[in-house]
Amino acid sequence: MTTPQPPGGGGPYDHPPHATEPADAVGGTPPLAPLGRRLTARTIDIGIVVVIAFLLSLIAYFSDRHDAGLVSFVFSIAALLVAFVYEGLMLTRSRGQTVGKKLMNLRVAVLADGSVPEGSPGWTRAAVWGLPGVIICGCLWWAIDGVWVTWDQPYRQALHDKAAKTVVVEAR
Repeated sequence: MTTPQPPGGGGPYDHPPHATEPADAVGGTPPLAPLGRRLTARTIDIGIVVVIAFLLSLIAYFSDRHDAGLVSFVFSIAALLVAFVYEGLMLTRSRGQTVGKKLMNLRVAVLADGSVPEGSPGWTRAAVWGLPGVIICGCLWWAIDGVWVTWDQPYRQALHDKAAKTVVVEAR
């Protein structure tokens, strides 16, 4: 027997979740990820991206007569591409978890049904997180996108979550 919904749709996010108790993203899915753990997970993931991009930059440095301009360019492009590929592959192939999310016991879920963002949702999320840095300074974009969750209601979605229709929840 289903519970009747109030006019206008109802659901778990008609009222903002209490600060100490994250609400379910979709009925039956785990609670939304706490902001501190989510930030820690993203920090870990950015660290991984930076290390990989740095290693690619070292290859460019030693292969082209130590050209600092080339190294800077390679690092910038590598960071954007690595961020996109890392996020997309991890979300679509690893139960909706990046390394940071695994360590923080979080995962990404499709908003509509709580499933893993396989295919288009995972890659859309990755593209909106990583690639706008080509147009907008990467750090500025990531800052705007990252702080968006602090005021977004009711799902605490970053801009890349909104584009992909995903949420970050606790992994069960």
